[in-house]
Amino acid sequence: MEELTIEDNTSLRLTLEEMRLAMDQRMRSGDAIDQKANLLLGAAGLVLVLATSLSPFRATRPTWYWIGMAVAFALYMIVVVATLATSWPRIYRLPVAADWKDLDESLFNKSERDALLVLISSYVEQIPYNGRINQSKARRLRIGLVLLPAIVAIVMAVNLLPF
Repeated sequence: MEELTIEDNTSLRLTLEEMRLAMDQRMRSGDAIDQKANLLLGAAGLVLVLATSLSPFRATRPTWYWIGMAVAFALYMIVVVATLATSWPRIYRLPVAADWKDLDESLFNKSERDALLVLISSYVEQIPYNGRINQSKARRLRIGLVLLPAIVAIVMAVNLLPF
């Protein structure tokens, strides 16, 4: 079996491919969090819409009904803020700038080995940064995921209890 030398660059190419896959996973993860936040926002809104249609319209409702609905609405507003903050556009860092001058300076005038090392180094720097963005988005999404069952419980309680 032939032994690979550092001049072969195979290990560097494999490492670069793994870095590309890790970066792609971070980007897809961010998109998935955004999609979940949008679904959560729609579900929470649907719960409040259904709440008003569950019980027949009456001119007077007990005070506890209005207090419960006010609490549900306040929690809904927190969900709205959290999910909008989750979906707020973030700037993910890319390992290579889409600029001819930067590409020329950082990659084009280097040997293949040096160019691979620059690319790998760039991925290593950017992947943790992009991961932190996703962690921040996921924390905000969890707020909404925790509050949605509370909203459902409150809305069900105030609408199913006899007036």
